[in-house]
Amino acid sequence: MSMQSHLAELEKKHQALENKIHDCQAHPAVDDLEVVELKRRKLLIKDAIERLRHNGLAQNGPSQNVLAQNGLASMH
Repeated sequence: MSMQSHLAELEKKHQALENKIHDCQAHPAVDDLEVVELKRRKLLIKDAIERLRHNGLAQNGPSQNVLAQNGLASMH
């Protein structure tokens, strides 16, 4: 996967989590812990996106390690 496509995939996942968080917060019956977990995952993805941008889209290692450590590498 090229760095550009990896970045685009992370941005899609970030937006999907943003949408899910918004939907959850619109329904008072949703568990607060679920919202907290979604926000945590969203922040991890945001960190990976920023790391990729900071590295000039030149390295794949650190962002993949962070995602893998947090169970996000295979999120589709």
